[in-house]
Amino acid sequence: MLAHLAVTVVLVLLWAPPSVAQPAILVSIEKGIQVGLTSQVPNGKSFRAEPITATLFTPGGPGRMAAAVIINSSGGVQPHTELFWGRLLATHGMVGLVVDSFTARNVGRTSDDQTRMAQYQSDADAVAGFRWLAARPDVDPGRIVVMGMSKGGNTALNDALPGHMAWLGAEDVIFAAHVALTPGGL
Repeated sequence: MLAHLAVTVVLVLLWAPPSVAQPAILVSIEKGIQVGLTSQVPNGKSFRAEPITATLFTPGGPGRMAAAVIINSSGGVQPHTELFWGRLLATHGMVGLVVDSFTARNVGRTSDDQTRMAQYQSDADAVAGFRWLAARPDVDPGRIVVMGMSKGGNTALNDALPGHMAWLGAEDVIFAAHVALTPGGL
């Protein structure tokens, strides 16, 4: 929990605009808004479109805000991890997008079998999340971070590698920071 607090403090200090007052908990922060995304996953020499879902947490307010793409762990999206981070960041003035790489692909978890879904699919999902957020008028595309736990932590690390991003067809995607919380065995 201390590591969580430290990361939150760093993210808020570095990425939230200094003039933002603590917003009241809004419906969009408490429950989130379900959105659909399309992930472009490498498929040989081309890409295949895979629909995925995400939960958006936004504090609202004026101006363009910092944002975080939060990628799920091997256990899937959980209220006490990914959704917690989405809500927490939104209460501190950041847009949080919790990407669910599993549900649309009919995967419950990969903690006991990583072959149920390839790591590069999660990596591509983070790119889809970045592009979706960058297109929003309330998000500053230069202040989008990627973060994740376990499998999502691996994504945060992988998407920092220029060669990997080129393979994903995402040379245009540059995350402002990569936050890997307890990345899985690499």
